[in-house]
Amino acid sequence: MWRLNIIFNLIIICALVFSGCGKESQNENEIRNKKIVTSQVTKTTESMLLQENKIKTSAISALFDDLRNKKRYGQLKQYLSVYENTDPFDPEIKGVVNFYKGLICTDNMQYDSATIYFDEAIASFTLISKSQLLLKALIASADNAGELGDFEKAIIERYQAIKILNFRPAGKVEKYSQIGELGDDYLNIGKNTVAIELIDSALTYFYQIKDSAKMADMISAKSYALLLTGNFNKSIEYAKHSLSIRISLNDSLAIAEAYNNLAVAEMSLKQWSEALKHLEFAEQLYLKFNYKKEQPKILINIGHCLYKLGDSENALKTLHEALSISDERKQLNEVKVALQTISYIYSKNRDYQNAYVYYVKFNSAKDSVFNKEKDMAIRDIITKSRMAQNEQKLLLISKEKEFAEKRNNLFTGLLIVSILLGFSIIVVLKTRFNKNKQLYSARQQMQALEIEKLQHESDMNRLALDNFTRNLISKSKLVDELEDKINQYESENSKNALLGDINQLKSMRILTDEDWKSFKDYFEKCFPGFIQNVQQKHQTLSPAELRLMLLIRLNLDSRDTASMLGISPDSVKKARYRLKKKLDLNETADLDRFVCEM
Repeated sequence: MWRLNIIFNLIIICALVFSGCGKESQNENEIRNKKIVTSQVTKTTESMLLQENKIKTSAISALFDDLRNKKRYGQLKQYLSVYENTDPFDPEIKGVVNFYKGLICTDNMQYDSATIYFDEAIASFTLISKSQLLLKALIASADNAGELGDFEKAIIERYQAIKILNFRPAGKVEKYSQIGELGDDYLNIGKNTVAIELIDSALTYFYQIKDSAKMADMISAKSYALLLTGNFNKSIEYAKHSLSIRISLNDSLAIAEAYNNLAVAEMSLKQWSEALKHLEFAEQLYLKFNYKKEQPKILINIGHCLYKLGDSENALKTLHEALSISDERKQLNEVKVALQTISYIYSKNRDYQNAYVYYVKFNSAKDSVFNKEKDMAIRDIITKSRMAQNEQKLLLISKEKEFAEKRNNLFTGLLIVSILLGFSIIVVLKTRFNKNKQLYSARQQMQALEIEKLQHESDMNRLALDNFTRNLISKSKLVDELEDKINQYESENSKNALLGDINQLKSMRILTDEDWKSFKDYFEKCFPGFIQNVQQKHQTLSPAELRLMLLIRLNLDSRDTASMLGISPDSVKKARYRLKKKLDLNETADLDRFVCEM
């Protein structure tokens, strides 16, 4: 009977939601009816969500998708809260809730917050092997990573999505869409050859199936690829072809994107006036439809054109606006481009003080992008490790469940036999059975909470150590870059006011005593007892040799180790050789393996 009630309620929701209950009314009766219908939808949905039996994810997702498409974010958040409370420990429910919270954040351009929600959703769907939900989360997360300029993460997640789509004959359109997006991601990290192969593959498929919208997308991507490879005239041809298709489809937002792409190609041929005209038209279309996502990119391009046309004042004003917007949304790639362009214009205008200030900011933003890429690689390793741990835990839990089922069967058999021995024995056995069942259920909950707590602590400790190590590695690289730039500035301009800053920069140390103490504290949390064990077994080790062993334990390569210690890679090799001799290891012994097994 409860199944019929759920199906009936679902039919009511679909009928009410898709019948246009959200359209604006013109008279009081329609407004009053709308309020009644909305109230009925809310009550019916909450009634479904509060049922003892879990609703199918596909049914509830249809409602969530409709609310999101209609931008009813307040109502959607309420339903997510009710849905989550139906079973807070269910990984599927947690995954769905985090997925839609992530979508809400991306719609509102809160890309950093969306990253957290999507990562949690992906972890949940991976744990329970829900491929369809995992696919949606991976694609949404990859798109979000692209907005943040984290193209390495976008590439990894698109490959995972394509791997899932390879097993779905009906998903070829989505598969080739992701292949095209993957090509776009590769363009953004400078791997143009791979990118063009992927884009051509997707373009060929969409030509075959005559999907005009997808063809326009891939032609636009091919135009950008040709631009990066220096084939400017061909790039403009592709950009115009994409624009003509989108105009025929009458898709205003796609037309705006096409005009922006055409303007970028025109800028490569120094057709600044034409490019500015097309950029301003694209901006007007985006503003008309209140689509703010591409605003920083458009403003950066407009600023560049204005400067080339001799209007430095308005160019800087436009670029500063783009910088403010992209910085607020944590769009690091746009922040980096805006800072670099602003510094360049100040330099050309002989405002060297501001040029220097914004160049330093640009270097800092560039390092942030680099750190995000490193974070992604480490995060991928940690995720794989976490998945392996989860699989082992699931195996143990499965064995426990199997054992519990056998035990329950045994108790049931004893219960049947005990009936022959008398009513009193039956009562005792039944009581014992119920008690064991409760204990087992309680133990399962405690185990789940304890596993989640330990895993969170372990992840936080490892993440803190990795972040600290990466910051120390990037420190020396930043010093070298800034020193070269300032030396160049010093030789070209002979500004005595900067000499004090230059000498102070040159005297910076790669790894201070305070850094070392903090590093050891983080390391001890992540690898408790390792340092004490090493010092007890090898009491003659010097502080420098101990540092080298800790960096080896972190699996750092020679280049990163050299950056950490402030020495050359050759010096690292010599230090490793001396350490190997001091540890009494023969020439064929593997030093890394020896340290990691201690």
